[in-house]
Amino acid sequence: MKHFIAVVVLCLTVAQLSEAGRPVSTEVVQKLKELEPVYKQLQDKVINEVAGAKLTTASRTDAFYKGVIADKESSLAQSIQLEDDMVYQLNGQAPSADSSCVQMLRSLTELNMNVAGVGYTNCVNKVEAGVNAELDKVYKLLQVDESELFDISLLDVFQGENIIVDPAKIISKL
Repeated sequence: MKHFIAVVVLCLTVAQLSEAGRPVSTEVVQKLKELEPVYKQLQDKVINEVAGAKLTTASRTDAFYKGVIADKESSLAQSIQLEDDMVYQLNGQAPSADSSCVQMLRSLTELNMNVAGVGYTNCVNKVEAGVNAELDKVYKLLQVDESELFDISLLDVFQGENIIVDPAKIISKL
């Protein structure tokens, strides 16, 4: 039993001497413990900023679409109202009015509405193409692997180094 106690005391003494003899090596680990939360906060901030930018883009795109839809709704309602007014006027013509002339005006009104419909479609298609082109640019910028923004690993400081032989080099990298 005395022999066992002596061995334990000897091991503890050697362990303390080893640790005491390499304080810089243990300092590396302590430095890593200090830096890890900062590294994590930085990662979280970058990820949150990128996600926030994506959400803002989606929100602004939605607001833009709502504006375009409201404008188109208003313009379409106005066009239909003008057509209705014209048809009302044509329907209210006296029987003595030239019926072929009235019919030609009806046909022209219908053709004008068809042309207006094509114009609405072309306008919306141009808007959509422009929005998509801009969104492609924005989302291309936002499709980033967040880890590439750091271009480091918290533990890459150990590459080619020895924590026991020369821990000061690792600390200088940190």
